[in-house]
Amino acid sequence: MMIIFQMAAIFFAAVTTENIFFARALDTIQLREITKSPRKILTFGAVLTSILLVSSIFLAFIDQWIRIYPLYYYIASIVYLIVNGGVYIGAYLGIKKYIPTLFQKIGGILPLASANCAVMGSLLIAARSSALNTWWKFIVYNLGSGVGFVLALLLLSSVERKLAYCKPPKAFSGLPLRLITVGIVSLAIAGLVGNQLAA
Repeated sequence: MMIIFQMAAIFFAAVTTENIFFARALDTIQLREITKSPRKILTFGAVLTSILLVSSIFLAFIDQWIRIYPLYYYIASIVYLIVNGGVYIGAYLGIKKYIPTLFQKIGGILPLASANCAVMGSLLIAARSSALNTWWKFIVYNLGSGVGFVLALLLLSSVERKLAYCKPPKAFSGLPLRLITVGIVSLAIAGLVGNQLAA
């Protein structure tokens, strides 16, 4: 029963206080076209979370083997990149060959969901955290990070739809307004849940 509470706490922390979008400032601006509607965001988020979950399952066990080497921090980044690339290639080829109808729907977003700073950032943050020293904590944290990223995109999308009705000055239209919006929402979330990141 205690493990279930720990899993829930790690998942909730990854979604809220350590949200990779708002608290860790990992963002991809090129996702703006893909994430215009909530349905596209949910599709993109499901693909991203699936890739992140499968990568973290492999890496939770591989990490135990490479952690003993003295150059672990240098080796880990390369190994994580190779495993994430392998999961992407396996998913791309497997879905294309065995589920062509699904590939028609997600084939265009699969590269962006796999080679994303949210995926690699979450994996590397989890690897360097001493609190996530067991395989199940590693996997639950990465699952929470994927869900948190999707929720952050949904929140930002709804804020941007409301901002479409106002007319900001020309100097603030576009990217500056988006960065200001992300900053304000980040401060609001940090005010609600507190900033508990390591200094």
